[in-house]
Amino acid sequence: MNLFDYINKYGHYSFDEIAFNEVDNAIFSYLSYIDLDGIVDSKISIYDCYKKYTNKHKKRMIKKKFVSTRIGVEILSCIYDTKRYKDLLLYNYIYIKGHCQQFSAVTIEINKKLVYVSFEGTDEELAGWEEDYAMVYKFPVKTQKDAIKYLNRHFTFNRKKIIVGGHSKGGNLALVSAMYTNFWVRSRIKQIYSNDGPGLLLKQITSRKYKRVKDRYRLIISKYSVVGLLLRQDVNYTVVDTKGSMLGAHTMTNWKVDKLNFKRAELSRTSKIFDQGLTVWLNKYEYKERKLLGDCIFDIFREHNINTLLDLKNNKLKIINIVKSSSNIDVKYKKMFKEALKILLETGRKI
Repeated sequence: MNLFDYINKYGHYSFDEIAFNEVDNAIFSYLSYIDLDGIVDSKISIYDCYKKYTNKHKKRMIKKKFVSTRIGVEILSCIYDTKRYKDLLLYNYIYIKGHCQQFSAVTIEINKKLVYVSFEGTDEELAGWEEDYAMVYKFPVKTQKDAIKYLNRHFTFNRKKIIVGGHSKGGNLALVSAMYTNFWVRSRIKQIYSNDGPGLLLKQITSRKYKRVKDRYRLIISKYSVVGLLLRQDVNYTVVDTKGSMLGAHTMTNWKVDKLNFKRAELSRTSKIFDQGLTVWLNKYEYKERKLLGDCIFDIFREHNINTLLDLKNNKLKIINIVKSSSNIDVKYKKMFKEALKILLETGRKI
């Protein structure tokens, strides 16, 4: 099965009949990718949310959105009229986009005593991808600060138990927000889910703040994981089977489901090669060098007026111009970039 098969098979069971599980977590983590502005202004059921969303956003416009957003909408369309999900409440929606910043989150109330906080991964905005890269040399980045503020603002003064989670960068935000939120919120966090999300810098992964939440941290990665192995990880992660590879394996609709859990697998040799190569690269270069490389790359994108990944889609001229501009990068940073690219190419050849 995949996520949609799971919804079809178990959607008629309430959470009292079948408890929340890791597959529900993956479903909820996709909801924060959806543009809920003007829809989740106050508490609203998933059923009513879908009705309002489809009135506001036409199908032809949804098709033009980034893949994770389209998947989020497709999931919403599958769950909105099911016994398991339709009456769950959505609230506390936020979306922030700025220079080198892209952040979104939404709260899903499972019952009166339990909520799931879903942090968005990276969407099509280049600002979000630039911030993703900043994680290799800086902590905390703006979005990580936003995630911490989100938990403190909305959950300091209530008694609900909390599950935090997200896909890709959203998984990192779930972990960081749990590590740095205040004591009252942290004490009520039951579980932290990172669905193929990147790890932390060395200083943070060895910190006391990480150790105090480590027992609640669940990292779930695909057997061909790339994103989930970025930076440092220090847990016995769960590896799941997938019908996709490389970036296809990052998409959770390609993850295989076995009854109420993801189907377990062994980490592939390709992912192990990538992990080893990336660790060598991170150990070789200082934070300052990593930052300057990122500045060079994203300055080129801005020079060619690239603001979203969709700006590159089917635009061969822009891609050619970007490649030409990259030849002007300082020799030292060009070497760093080639080494990083070599790691990806060697990984790809092993598939």
